[in-house]
Amino acid sequence: MVKSYKDNSTLRSSFNSLARETFGISFEEWYKNGFWGEMYNPYSVVRDNEVVANVSVNKMEFECGNKKRKYIQLGTVMTKKEYRGRGMIRFLMDEIKKEYLDSADGMYLFANNSVLDFYPRFGFRRGKEWNFHKKVKITGSSRVQQIPMESRHGWKTVENAVISSANNSLFEMKNNMGLIMFGLTQFMKDNVYYIESEDAYAVADIENARLVLYAVYSERPADLEKIIEAFGSEITEVVLGFTPLDGEGFTKGEIHSHDLTLFLLGQGFKEFENAGMMFPLLSHA
Repeated sequence: MVKSYKDNSTLRSSFNSLARETFGISFEEWYKNGFWGEMYNPYSVVRDNEVVANVSVNKMEFECGNKKRKYIQLGTVMTKKEYRGRGMIRFLMDEIKKEYLDSADGMYLFANNSVLDFYPRFGFRRGKEWNFHKKVKITGSSRVQQIPMESRHGWKTVENAVISSANNSLFEMKNNMGLIMFGLTQFMKDNVYYIESEDAYAVADIENARLVLYAVYSERPADLEKIIEAFGSEITEVVLGFTPLDGEGFTKGEIHSHDLTLFLLGQGFKEFENAGMMFPLLSHA
């Protein structure tokens, strides 16, 4: 087992190769751009300088009301095809639980539907999440300005907005710029907007008149209604990717995803589940 090797070019290259083979993703640009920090740490089985199995540890911090929570989110769980069925993931899981479970409030992960029977073997149970959505009728035109995320200038603009932002969620991820920028500098680089009238930044996706609002960053708690209205009359439906401070006017429903299921381990999720919240979409690893 090898961990904390992000600066080892040979192992990092092998890790990226397995990630591309398994999930079609790579962490290399993220590393080169300086966003791979200490919050993300692969635990890997290595044979002859080749990563053949991996479970990554994501150190997560959240503010839940007035309480702080520290969790471990597991991700990038993968094994090279010819090494599957040898217990390598169990070996890594046991090591991670031994190292972190007593010091964290809990562990969690998101699994696709092909492995729903796999994680209960390690003590995980299925969890529930709730999201907020509603139909809208907006009369004005769009007032959002897209922020280019192709250069460090754009990145720094958004970084500063995140750092100085007030909480706009009842369950807010904190101190994890690396995870936020993993998406915003790659597959979500066209999804960052500025709303001048509200002096706020929004991460959003628009498809067929449906607005998915992933996050809002503003120095004062944002007026969500005004943020939504700024996207203009094209929008007829809104889905929030976070738990709002005030859910009035929204329909709250349990999330039933066809390809992602939340699994929990530990006792630190009672308030999260009882209050009917969700892990922010930008916090998924």
